[in-house]
Amino acid sequence: MRIAIVTSALVLLSAALPPTANASKVAEWQFPPDYSLPIPRERKSEQAPSISAPAWRAPRLAGEEATETREDLLQGAAAPSNGFSIELWLLDHVNRPVGTMLVAQHEGQISWTFGYRDGALFFGPAGEPTAVGARPTIARKRDDDLEGYKERWHHLVGSYDGARWRLYHNGILLEEQQAPLPSWTRLDLAAYTHAEPYMQLGDLVQSVVLHDTALTPERVTAAFAERTRLLNEGRRDAEFHFTAGPYLNTPDPGEMWLVWETDTAAGALLEWGERVPYEYKLEITARNRLHKQRLKGLKPDTPYFYRVTAIGENGKRIDSGPLTFRTLPLAGQPLVFAVGGDTEARPFINAHIARGVWEARPHVLLMTGDLTDGGTAEHRWQWTHEYFPGMTPLTSRVPMLAAAGNGEGDLIWFNHYHDVPGTSGYYSRRVGDVEFFVLNSNLVQQERREPGFRARQRAWLEASLKQSRARWKVALHHHPTYSSDDDDYGNTYVEPSDLGDEEVKRDFLALYERHGVDMVFYSHLHSYERTWPLANGKIDPGGVVHVQVGGFGGNHERSGPTHAWLDHTVFSGYHYGIVRVFGDTLEMSVYDAEHRLRDNFSLRPRSARR
Repeated sequence: MRIAIVTSALVLLSAALPPTANASKVAEWQFPPDYSLPIPRERKSEQAPSISAPAWRAPRLAGEEATETREDLLQGAAAPSNGFSIELWLLDHVNRPVGTMLVAQHEGQISWTFGYRDGALFFGPAGEPTAVGARPTIARKRDDDLEGYKERWHHLVGSYDGARWRLYHNGILLEEQQAPLPSWTRLDLAAYTHAEPYMQLGDLVQSVVLHDTALTPERVTAAFAERTRLLNEGRRDAEFHFTAGPYLNTPDPGEMWLVWETDTAAGALLEWGERVPYEYKLEITARNRLHKQRLKGLKPDTPYFYRVTAIGENGKRIDSGPLTFRTLPLAGQPLVFAVGGDTEARPFINAHIARGVWEARPHVLLMTGDLTDGGTAEHRWQWTHEYFPGMTPLTSRVPMLAAAGNGEGDLIWFNHYHDVPGTSGYYSRRVGDVEFFVLNSNLVQQERREPGFRARQRAWLEASLKQSRARWKVALHHHPTYSSDDDDYGNTYVEPSDLGDEEVKRDFLALYERHGVDMVFYSHLHSYERTWPLANGKIDPGGVVHVQVGGFGGNHERSGPTHAWLDHTVFSGYHYGIVRVFGDTLEMSVYDAEHRLRDNFSLRPRSARR
């Protein structure tokens, strides 16, 4: 699908880049992806589609047609006539080949191109683009020298000083070539993302900046340094903005916990109530980037409206807009919850899956870890630039219970961004007739950091299970108790599989079976798998059902080449689960990325199956 949307020239970098880098800037364009939920702002009948002239047809790149375009960025403004520089700030966090290309034209003829595909860079005059660029041009094939900042970020600068074309990558001059500058009067941008379904241009291209002079090597280096500084602080090239949320997590009966973060320290005005205009207001004068706030004294199973207005320096304000949530139901009332895991590095998949989850209007969302691909201490950007953008439209309306995966195993940003009890990653929540036991399955790693952790978590789990009076007991963690994955627990094409994580089995399995756990949810493997009820290492009608739900965004994985004795259903592909509980009946439906039903089953509590 080709999309032609023109954005107006922006100047958002003026407050971010050094003054010398701004002096020559003609325009900046940013392309924020649309991750919104299908929530109508105005109820109007749809207009009939209009007929217009054919859109600009972008050149092929590596044999691929463009998937999305932004046309005529200059909008009739004059292009620099002598020297110029063009910046591309890119995030390539997928393992499939994607690319982008800027095309300068004059009277329908290509003047020069500038772009990227799968680690290969190109910049220069004329010619039809190939896998590594146009001919003649400056081109640099992918090699070890082109590894992105934090492995994934690329700052590309192409400059022309009246005689020489120069190509920079992350502040370093790679290549240069002497050639004249063809006339150009128009600038267009195209994305090539066929390999990544649902990926938008703005997921790859974070910004484009045009300068009317050739930037010096020092200015290129300074611009790259400033971008990486903002990135490390979890900030984007924008004015005052939310870097996380607002979102809802770890709710209690009669309460809702809100978290939000801004790019700079700010106060806030929090408004909420059962209707709009809001009945209650709270002014938060403490100026911090991160705020965690509980709303207390709420009615059970009741819809509420809320809004967060952050107030920054000089009275700057940003507004979340009107948002909604429903408080948790009491025991004896129906409960709907969603479950999934491994959002990882694909906010565009997260957002697409979230739209399917949203259609079920669940009370709560369970996430089984790997919220990020590797959002540990040095990779805060995986939270602020990937996880929150893709998930906040949903989690600002549906509260979440999250387990930590190996992707956030050091718990630094996990604890920073979640209002959970303790600091070790395990806790429980009673929601209606279900008690959820959220565990930290990073067992070996956490034990190294925190000696005695495994024994403490086991003791807590056993005591909590014994004390629970919930009709349903559901456990939640990241690594699998059981899985028939084809290569994580032995190469199933040449040897038998261990069928799961032995450390997790050692710590949790006997407690689950002894103390009445009905279901266990986990992920780590990016596929769907449901076992038969299991106890003592065999199928048992009174046993525990284990469900692997790693379908929110991670690279697809699959089960082994032969049927595993414990498996009821397996499926490879993006997916999510919707669970409905009322009395002694639990029903679960599993849908793929196209929202087609892939599995459906019902269950009675173990206490009623014995």
